[in-house]
Amino acid sequence: RKARASPPDAMVQQLAEGLIWCAVAGIGFGTNYLPVKKLDVGDGIFFSFCMSIGIMVVGLFGCWAAQTQDSKSFRSLPQFEPYAMLGGAVWMTGNLLCPLIIKLVGLGLGLSVWDLTNLLTGWATGYFGLFNVPKNDVTNNTLNVSGVALASVSLLLFTQAHDRTEEPSTTTSKEPNTTLEDLEDGQPEPEQDLTTK
Repeated sequence: RKARASPPDAMVQQLAEGLIWCAVAGIGFGTNYLPVKKLDVGDGIFFSFCMSIGIMVVGLFGCWAAQTQDSKSFRSLPQFEPYAMLGGAVWMTGNLLCPLIIKLVGLGLGLSVWDLTNLLTGWATGYFGLFNVPKNDVTNNTLNVSGVALASVSLLLFTQAHDRTEEPSTTTSKEPNTTLEDLEDGQPEPEQDLTTK
């Protein structure tokens, strides 16, 4: 029989699990739009379908891998949440437009606007108690507002990131090989024709 973990050990274990799942989410959300940048994904319908299937598979795996004694994963159907369905429909509409936006304004600017909108909407919802959500009690208002402002500035700075383009070579003629002796003399010697003896 497995010994029960003491409260500090349980907290460390929960913190470690939380950080691992944050890393998984960061990698997943940080790379999910990269195919749109490099591949032709059409009008966005197929891309959104593939993204939905991917999210569902990862979600099912997460429910299976992170089961707890209190979780109801794979034991019963979840309760129907109409607000969550509405939010998912709006989010999916954004995903339909994602390929077009990335092609028009680029990955950096497109995702920065998207993330900044998500950040400000989520913060304002909890801070002001919008959309029937209970207002959060903030202990340090200065840190709260400055954190949102700093995140907003960082996303605005991220919009300045651009793809590196290679400059085409302007010289087509072959430069003569210069040796150390040529540099000491100040003049490179002309190349000898080695094709004839």
